[in-house]
Amino acid sequence: MTAALCGDGSPLGSAVVSGAALAGASPFTYVIGGLATGSRYFARVFARNSVPFQRVSNIGMPPSNRQYEYSMPASLAPAFIQPTAPQDAAVEVLYGDEVRVMWRAPRRTGGRAIVAYVIEYDTAATFASGADGEATGGFSLVTQAGSGLNNGSITPIPFIGDPAVANGDEDSDRIFYFDLPGLEAGQPLFFRVAAFAGQGVGQGAFSLAALPAPIIPSNAPEQPTQATAVVVETDVTELLGCPTDSMTAVEVEHAPLTHIDVEWRQPSETTGDSITKYRVEWYEAGAFMAEVQQV
Repeated sequence: MTAALCGDGSPLGSAVVSGAALAGASPFTYVIGGLATGSRYFARVFARNSVPFQRVSNIGMPPSNRQYEYSMPASLAPAFIQPTAPQDAAVEVLYGDEVRVMWRAPRRTGGRAIVAYVIEYDTAATFASGADGEATGGFSLVTQAGSGLNNGSITPIPFIGDPAVANGDEDSDRIFYFDLPGLEAGQPLFFRVAAFAGQGVGQGAFSLAALPAPIIPSNAPEQPTQATAVVVETDVTELLGCPTDSMTAVEVEHAPLTHIDVEWRQPSETTGDSITKYRVEWYEAGAFMAEVQQV
């Protein structure tokens, strides 16, 4: 068995594995980098000790005291692989029916440029509630590297980060984001982000960064309805802080009415989230009311 060699008969590359890399029991490993995708490579390994290299025979076999072990399989060709998942996927609620999905580029693209991102959402964590067992909804976002997929026309993906870095560059620290409007307020939704790499979506591989908990689009509730206010009589004892039998009939009769009963009904629309409390505010006549400019 003969390994692939350079024109002068020497290996294309070699590395010495020693020291801490040999700590512990075998097997030992070494990752060969910088290879060309699609090219076939052979690998072999030999052990060394204090005995120096020496030729055994100039014409015989073996030609030296190096005892090689050849890899199995005999050769391999580095291939494109699917990209890793987009990093740091997150979702935040913007309004009652709109959320923002954020993510970073995959740590590794698998050897090809990222040409598109796909955002999907579903009412179930299985992402199979839609037609034909697919996600309920989603959007495809094409990067500059994938502009050929959309007849050369793309809508730049918004991002937070260095604008000098090319759109879709996996080495940037930018945070991509996309706003999804038109969702149903109050409906819990799961989201995930996929990265496609390659010359086309059909050839590109993808991976998913699923968010573990559902997001509920919601907004502040509408105003309560049918609010009314009436002056009410109160217990004089509570009002004046003294027992009734210590007061004269005239004092009881002319005790001031200082209580107002405010009543209301729930809002017609809660905008996606249950109401946990109400706040009642009151003002004196002529007092400044921040939210009332004219009556």
